[in-house]
Amino acid sequence: MDYSWKNRYWIGLAALGLIAQCALPMAPDGGPRDVDPPVIVTANVPYGSTQMHGQSMQWTFDEFVKLHQASQQIICSPPLPESVTYELKGKTLSIAWKGDLMPESTYNMQWGSAVKDLHEGNVLKGFQWVWSTGSTIDSGMIHGQLVDLTGEQLGKDLSLCLYPIDAQDSACWARRFTARAATILAAPTFIT
Repeated sequence: MDYSWKNRYWIGLAALGLIAQCALPMAPDGGPRDVDPPVIVTANVPYGSTQMHGQSMQWTFDEFVKLHQASQQIICSPPLPESVTYELKGKTLSIAWKGDLMPESTYNMQWGSAVKDLHEGNVLKGFQWVWSTGSTIDSGMIHGQLVDLTGEQLGKDLSLCLYPIDAQDSACWARRFTARAATILAAPTFIT
């Protein structure tokens, strides 16, 4: 049988048409939706470290992250020295400060909703990092009750800040707090 170039052309075109009909003309789905928050894979100051006297900390995540209002969301008790900076490079978050940490103190840094994964916005909720400048980690437990002296009912989303016993009445406006309550149970009870 004599196959000319025209016959080969038509046979090839028919074969191509059959193959094209078998493929589904749609974009790939990309897999299941990411619902997990970022996970820390390394930290230069491990959780629960003691004798920490540096002026910065770094955490590397398993995925790219973004920061949301870091200076308002990230709260440290006792507060870090002045001039705190937050820097994100790739998958690594760095927090740095100028000045020395308080001696023989246990620090608790709460991140609020500051860290989210880059693509889906999954928040690393309820995250905290604890370390000490002394040789032990303080339990950090203080129990008490909140009372509104005006007789009003206490509101929601409360923050309790602790000051040294020698602080003046105007300390909350003139001075940084020493510690911040981490958990307000059903008001008026608190545990820090």
